[in-house]
Amino acid sequence: MTSVEEQGSGALAVLPILLIIGLTAMLGWQRFLDGAVPLIHDEQRYLTAFHRAESALSWAMTVPWRGEDGECRRPEGEAFRACLCAPRLTVGWVLHAQSGVLEGARGPGEINLYRRVALTRMKEDLEETGKERRSCMLTPLASGWLDYYPG
Repeated sequence: MTSVEEQGSGALAVLPILLIIGLTAMLGWQRFLDGAVPLIHDEQRYLTAFHRAESALSWAMTVPWRGEDGECRRPEGEAFRACLCAPRLTVGWVLHAQSGVLEGARGPGEINLYRRVALTRMKEDLEETGKERRSCMLTPLASGWLDYYPG
């Protein structure tokens, strides 16, 4: 009779090697994800600031303005403002929307958006004083998006 030797010691030697390879792959994936988290947070802060500036543009189209150069408005408690500017005669009126303008607030930074607008003048009669107050509504111009302040 021949002696039968036990088999399987090779499989036992391969098992720790496979475990080390798996652990190394998991650690590499964890480091990759740790590096991606700040990028995701930066993107989230940018999108928040951008949407606030877009909200300022939309909000500014719905409120009456006096039609003066440098006039700024900000709704109570919001982290944006809108300013009406007349940088040059050739450009016309520009609505400047800015996000992240609450005093003392630590926010996502500041985004500035610019849009060319036309002023539609309206008269409002004040019955108490008998005086007339002039106000303007803003109308966005076609192809009026600007990448920078033209002034």
